[in-house]
Amino acid sequence: MFKKTVAALMLAGLASGQAFALQDAGAETDVSGFITINASAYQAGAGQLGLVDDRTGDTLLTSYSVDPVFGNAYALIVPDTSSSLTSYTFNLAGTPTVAGDSLYFRLFSAEQVGSADYTGTDGFTVTYFNINGTQSSYSWTVADSAANGSAFDSGWLQIAPLAGTQSMMVSLYETSADGLNNPVLGVDFSPAAPVPEPESIAMMLAGLGVLGAVSRRRAKKAA
Repeated sequence: MFKKTVAALMLAGLASGQAFALQDAGAETDVSGFITINASAYQAGAGQLGLVDDRTGDTLLTSYSVDPVFGNAYALIVPDTSSSLTSYTFNLAGTPTVAGDSLYFRLFSAEQVGSADYTGTDGFTVTYFNINGTQSSYSWTVADSAANGSAFDSGWLQIAPLAGTQSMMVSLYETSADGLNNPVLGVDFSPAAPVPEPESIAMMLAGLGVLGAVSRRRAKKAA
């Protein structure tokens, strides 16, 4: 069984020519952009996260503490289909022109273990698209095996959108005998350090000038 679900999730950004930013990409204040007819994502603050095995009904990762990378909340993308591949397309409203902003992903996976029939590899791929098509892609996987237990957490993984990126696709995929237990993906966003205002830059330059003058005077006295 192989299906593909695509949900377009619009993310706001800064105007062209400024440092790229995603508004609410980490579900800091509003999750409306993450709710579609094909997928559901909801805000989760620091604290408990519960993950249920689709086959056995066992609750995994009970009382599991997951802290956001930035701010006090993050988003969870939860597929509502049992397909082995579920993809989400993010259209960026502000094309990245400089580096600095970062997206963070965290993969949670639950599989029935104890049998070779239920071992496999869950994971996700992030693909960047620019005006010419595919720009690059990155993939992460979490291996499922009885030796590792039945719940998996990749930890926060950081990526930085490349300059010229116009959209990206996040694909979640899982391997199991019954095609169930799609992984859950956490998403958070960290903005770049703010660029100093022109007035601040002028003050910094003026300060450097004063330091330079003091340095020259000290050099003359030493001579």
